[in-house]
Amino acid sequence: MKRIKLAIGRTMMISLSLGMILCTGTANAADDWEFDIDIYGWVPNLDVETQTGGHTELSRSEIIKNLDFALMTNFRASKGKWFVDSDLIYMNLSDNINKSLILGTELRKVEVEAWIVVPKIGYRVFERDNSVVDVYAGLRYLWVEPSLNLRFGPPLPSGRRTASDSGDSWDGIVGFMGVYDMSDKWYFRYQANAGAGDADFTWEAFGALAYQFNKLDAGLGWRYMTWNLDNDAPVKDLTINGPFIGVTLHFR
Repeated sequence: MKRIKLAIGRTMMISLSLGMILCTGTANAADDWEFDIDIYGWVPNLDVETQTGGHTELSRSEIIKNLDFALMTNFRASKGKWFVDSDLIYMNLSDNINKSLILGTELRKVEVEAWIVVPKIGYRVFERDNSVVDVYAGLRYLWVEPSLNLRFGPPLPSGRRTASDSGDSWDGIVGFMGVYDMSDKWYFRYQANAGAGDADFTWEAFGALAYQFNKLDAGLGWRYMTWNLDNDAPVKDLTINGPFIGVTLHFR
């Protein structure tokens, strides 16, 4: 939990700094701030390859079955052509295994906790009646902690123990996002970015079809996110890929 708090603290400091830059650098921009909040559910496949060549794939149905808690939201504040944006994903998965190992040891439960946080700052570079395009720079933070709940018995001293380990990756990213209006109510959103840092390479892309109501939009789409990590990490490649559905609240 300490690493989670530090990660969130660093992210909040980054977002605050970006907001200060935005406020001081837009004196000639429009006076009114605009805010958007996305609340969504992303149900992907999870594909993991280790440095030793091991491969694990967790399907959407398995994730739904073993999901204990999830929080997925995106916040955007814009003024004129500038904006700050932060995406937050938290997932907690667990599965009761109850599998015998060696020397009286039994694996009772497997749990995986993960955070993905993506703060960024951007600028609108293209705007027409039915289309806008923004470019941005930011960070992508990944934190994962798997835990094993073990029970010991004879010939070992009886008892329980939780074994866990965590890893994280801070990566700088650059990308673009845009909106294309298909009609008065229907529009298409898209985004792509790529970068590196602790990871050798990471990239993301998504597209979504949405419908505009009064102060609320509803949409569905597909999102793909992947990391190619360095040789010091236990995981070589991590890919999260699947559909999402959500709503966007507008405050203007």
